[in-house]
Amino acid sequence: MCHVPAILIVLLILVVPARAAPPQLTELSSLESVQKWMYGYRAKPEPGRLPEAIRALNQLGALKDPETARI
Repeated sequence: MCHVPAILIVLLILVVPARAAPPQLTELSSLESVQKWMYGYRAKPEPGRLPEAIRALNQLGALKDPETARI
């Protein structure tokens, strides 16, 4: 019976870091892919991907100039 809490702790240690990992920029790696995600947002809302989209736009330089930052 003493091993059950130890096993639970080990399982939690293995599972928690996997869930806390930041999302990878896989799909949203180009301006076109971010635009496609934005246009499809109403049909398939994914609010958790907004930070990924903003990071991608920032890395692509799409947010530098306020005049040209609109999509």
